[in-house]
Amino acid sequence: MNKDKWVMPKNTTVGGRYITDPRLLLARHISWLRPHSTDTEFSTPEPDNFNYAVLNPGIEECPFIKNHVFVRDVKTKYWWTIYYVPFEQEQDFLAWAEPREFVSCFTPHRYSKLRRRRPFLWTRANNSDSVISDNERLYTMGYYDDLQTTFNIDLQEHVGKPRPWLVENDFT
Repeated sequence: MNKDKWVMPKNTTVGGRYITDPRLLLARHISWLRPHSTDTEFSTPEPDNFNYAVLNPGIEECPFIKNHVFVRDVKTKYWWTIYYVPFEQEQDFLAWAEPREFVSCFTPHRYSKLRRRRPFLWTRANNSDSVISDNERLYTMGYYDDLQTTFNIDLQEHVGKPRPWLVENDFT
């Protein structure tokens, strides 16, 4: 396995234009900012979790990797295929990519671990009891109960638990 294939030297150019970390294109597109906590409001994986990327005239879909993002670089007119490769699939991914030719390959020196996604009813610990979030208001109006009944699913893991005082008060 050629580890040098994945090293993108600084000041790399394609078509006379400098190329940078492809994860920046993704982060700008979704207006993502790195959270300061271990929780996130975004879906995972987030841009800083993606750990491999290839630049080619077309997209390069890996058949066994679940998380791909395809981004066309407007500067170079090439496509970045950005992958989140879990640690347990890394060797398989590198073996799949080894015989393929790419215009450029990228892997960051360090990438972040997956963060836990905040449930809908999450709120700051320092919020006063008089301030409720939009999702808490939907909860008090019975929206999540109706949704759960309509689709016959358990939303507890996605919605989270309401603050105790929300359950005790009648907001109708």
